[in-house]
Amino acid sequence: MDRGEKFAMLLQHLEKCSESIVYYDEIASIVQQIRQMESIMAPIHFHPNQVFDETKHVIDVIAKKYLEKATDNVHHLVPIKVAADGNCLYNSILLVMNNLMVTADELRVRTIIELMINEAYYENIFSQFIGSVT
Repeated sequence: MDRGEKFAMLLQHLEKCSESIVYYDEIASIVQQIRQMESIMAPIHFHPNQVFDETKHVIDVIAKKYLEKATDNVHHLVPIKVAADGNCLYNSILLVMNNLMVTADELRVRTIIELMINEAYYENIFSQFIGSVT
């Protein structure tokens, strides 16, 4: 089983846990188990692409129109089209990440782990906007 398949399986387990009545406890338990898997939980080295490559990237024309209306400090940016499959944020990261081994599923799993590990921090920062999550 390759890295992508492992994270796809882990994400399926987390999704199944989210359907439980005691979803929080089940997700927390799975997160603790995942954190023990050193082979797949090594930090990701992020060295984003700094150059637009027209052989790999397609300009998102609609986003470009929005950027043109924005403040001057973003006019130099080039919006790139990504698959609109529910993973837009993760697909965007993968596009600039330049690491073919990392998948959207892996980024989703790592996001869940981050949120669970640092729950108090995020709740403290965002509770004034969204209310308590507990």
